[in-house]
Amino acid sequence: MPAIYEGLGWCDVVLFTTAVRWGNHTAVMQRVVERMNTLTGRATTWGEDEPLTGRRVGVIVGGFNWRSREVGLRLAEVLDELGVGFVVPGGSGVLTWQSDADPYDEQAGPMKPDVAAWLESDAGRAAVERFVGVVFR
Repeated sequence: MPAIYEGLGWCDVVLFTTAVRWGNHTAVMQRVVERMNTLTGRATTWGEDEPLTGRRVGVIVGGFNWRSREVGLRLAEVLDELGVGFVVPGGSGVLTWQSDADPYDEQAGPMKPDVAAWLESDAGRAAVERFVGVVFR
């Protein structure tokens, strides 16, 4: 976490990224979110500036199946509650990808070919362009 705290001091854009595990973001992402709470708490407790004030924030979620979009929107909502100034206009600050909508389907092999095909598709390109336009404007 010290490297993350230091990076927040000089960055212009913060991207929170996670995979989907059991219909939610990963435990590692949860730990980052919980530690972000201590940073935002410094503003109310010590009167310090909010660490993410003036920074652009985006969320990227990928997974083979099961609710990547919902996980991304929920994570963005949690970050907004932490006061990072993150607003999700129609979810466009959230980029998600999932290969399969069937929660009972198991991944048979590497996801890289599926992700590459999606990124090369019209839908994938449009999603990335929308995300970049919002987060990196």
